Amino acid sequence: MNPRGPRGATGSQGLPLGPGLGTPAVESWVLRSYKPYIERRLREGLVSSRLIPRTMASQHPDNACLPDWCRNEVIAGDDEVYEVYFDYAVLGCQEAMWDAEGKDIDPHVVRKLFTNHRDFFSEKRLGTDVFLTLRLPNHP
Repeated sequence: MNPRGPRGATGSQGLPLGPGLGTPAVESWVLRSYKPYIERRLREGLVSSRLIPRTMASQHPDNACLPDWCRNEVIAGDDEVYEVYFDYAVLGCQEAMWDAEGKDIDPHVVRKLFTNHRDFFSEKRLGTDVFLTLRLPNHP
């Protein structure tokens, strides 16, 4: 591995400098340089190839306008479960945060998602392709 990078100029930390930084040539050099290291770490089980979600939807704010799919005067119960599916299927979010702090929650959200949206979850696996993260209180 050439620590001076493809252009030869380095900064105080040994990182490539100059107009080429961020170009495909530099990105290619970085990938070529670190690919064997990353592959070895994957084989040894020291790193995971797990998907890190790029987008996360939180539940609706209390002051939001009611969406078209809401069946009641407030978003609650099964509408909140549908909101999670909507975040995944329509908005394309990879993660949804389920607010379980300081209110009554539906303990069967996962079962309802799988039951009501079987086609979607037969293609997208919860915990692998899409994620449901609980927002829990951090106080005793």
